[in-house]
Amino acid sequence: VATVALAEVLIMVSLCVLLHDSGSSSAFPRTNRLLNTLIIYAVNRCLLTLVGAFRHCRTRHGILTCYLMLMPP
Repeated sequence: VATVALAEVLIMVSLCVLLHDSGSSSAFPRTNRLLNTLIIYAVNRCLLTLVGAFRHCRTRHGILTCYLMLMPP
């Protein structure tokens, strides 16, 4: 799960850098707005994926803990 989180952050950072660099040279305001919107979508997607991965870890840990507590000694 940590690998997925790291990959997601790296993808988000690279997308933001590439989109920001592309937008800084554009003379069209609509293009700049679109690229800014895409940057916001990339950040939101990353945050949502990280929250999902964190909840997945908590759920798996919780299930494992409950399972070990139910096992007879």
